[in-house]
Amino acid sequence: MLSPHVCSWWYAEKYAENESPVCLEIDYFQTATTPAWRKLLNAAKTKDVKLEFYFGGDECNPLISIADMALKLIQIYHHGTVDGRSLLRPLHEKCKSLARSKRKTWFHNLGSRGFLVKATAPDIPLQADARPFIKHPIIFYSWNPGAGKKKSEMKTGFEWSPAYNAIAALASLKKGGMKSFSFAEDTLLWKTEIDVIVPITKEDRQEIKKLSDYGFKLPKIVDSKELIQHNNF
Repeated sequence: MLSPHVCSWWYAEKYAENESPVCLEIDYFQTATTPAWRKLLNAAKTKDVKLEFYFGGDECNPLISIADMALKLIQIYHHGTVDGRSLLRPLHEKCKSLARSKRKTWFHNLGSRGFLVKATAPDIPLQADARPFIKHPIIFYSWNPGAGKKKSEMKTGFEWSPAYNAIAALASLKKGGMKSFSFAEDTLLWKTEIDVIVPITKEDRQEIKKLSDYGFKLPKIVDSKELIQHNNF
């Protein structure tokens, strides 16, 4: 599967002239450095392209969610030879607004030519740095169910909970992202003046507050129950 940056680079290559500046809202990803990534960065530097990376974008960003839904629709209803016509057929058949004008959808084969394949292959053993383009505010949620065989079941239950839905709703309302808080990484990532931390339990809140004892300035801490009731921060 192609990294999102490859599709983003090719979209910018094809449509930047007509849509300048192109604003690309992208689900956060990690990838090794490729020629396509460097070309995308150069386009961002010249302001032809605006890059925005969203943590949890598939759950809190409408455009990214729609893209995921379109891919799921194709996965379920596609049949026959894999080509442009067959891949777009599920969208035309299931989405009435698209059926009236097939020119709303296009197909690009990013593995069809040698220069395209070469642009997608990692050529430098360094991770692409997307941090300058991460969209804030980020709604961090701190939830540690502990270890054990039922951890995966608890995770599923949590992700269907009112607390999780309220976190996603807040991220969407603020046009930002949502992320499970990492003590090892996120103190270097957050912007304390605009980001938010939502501890799920009392134990999670106590662990978060320990960071202030270490000298960290914390973002605003929002109680999950209060967020469920009001969801207006």
